[in-house]
Amino acid sequence: MGDLSDDTGRPGSTQDILRRAGTVPPLSGFPPLDGLTAAFETLRERHCDVIRARPVGASRRGEPIVMYSIGRGDASHLVVGGVHPNEPIGSWTALHLAEQLADDDALRRALNASWGIIPCIDPDGYR
Repeated sequence: MGDLSDDTGRPGSTQDILRRAGTVPPLSGFPPLDGLTAAFETLRERHCDVIRARPVGASRRGEPIVMYSIGRGDASHLVVGGVHPNEPIGSWTALHLAEQLADDDALRRALNASWGIIPCIDPDGYR
């Protein structure tokens, strides 16, 4: 990513990332865990050529923990939501990021990265 003077607006530029951050809709409360899971699955189905899903574990109560993989590139990033069940922003952020990456081929190419996104790492606590 460039410095803040990078105002080209090209995908992946600092200005583009800041603009995208500004597109996060007003949110309040927690996304329901089942709704969060459904949103990720709907996104995966809509972009089955871009998003892969695989279980990476299970909670103590047996809830699956799924990672959604988006893009292929030189850098690797892991984004984890639901780390602290009383902080909903991580899961909201994970969903928004997944939507941005899935919907924009130019952004994925510009960022040249592989993204692993886990919507909720602690489903037991979240529930």
